[in-house]
Amino acid sequence: MEDQLNKILQGYTDYVLTHERVPSSVYVLCKHLAIEEADFYKSFASISALEKALWLTFFADTYQRVMEDEVYASYAVREKLLSFYYTWIEVMKPHRSYVVHTLKHQDCLQLKPVYFEDFKKTFLDYAENLMQEARETDEFPERMFVQNIYSLILGWQASSILQYWVKDTSENFEKTDVFIEKNVNFTCDALSRSFLDSAFEYLVFVFKG
Repeated sequence: MEDQLNKILQGYTDYVLTHERVPSSVYVLCKHLAIEEADFYKSFASISALEKALWLTFFADTYQRVMEDEVYASYAVREKLLSFYYTWIEVMKPHRSYVVHTLKHQDCLQLKPVYFEDFKKTFLDYAENLMQEARETDEFPERMFVQNIYSLILGWQASSILQYWVKDTSENFEKTDVFIEKNVNFTCDALSRSFLDSAFEYLVFVFKG
């Protein structure tokens, strides 16, 4: 069953890249794959469902790899994010042509297209768990109202990394690695306990006498 699933996913990306368009129907895709429609429907209800599953696979493979790393659990949230994003790019590299083709008309990517729906939901769940962990360890302090959008900030972060990578022409995408590091460090520094937090606490203490 898993072999059939992979065959469909790989065959779909091959079709898209070869014909530079999405198959017009399940029938057309199945003819390309030389399989029966009934076999396709055992895995997917539609082409749209297949596209969602493909992007979700990128997340699932990334998540599995980082969780299998014995030291991942000991990382602070900052290091967990770096590990996730570096691994995510590695997972997508074999599918880069498809990713670039799919996103080439997305000038301002915010993970909004339909095929991102399942990936976005799953990633935001992952991000929310990380943010909860960061609040519990005081890596990112409790902030009324602002903390409610911490996970959304990571959603924007993921989209900016993806957008940067598809445009990166450096050798072995070295600039993307640098962008990930600077992006994550900037975001985490902004969300961590800062001078403003300390100043606010100090003023509250002083005026309370």
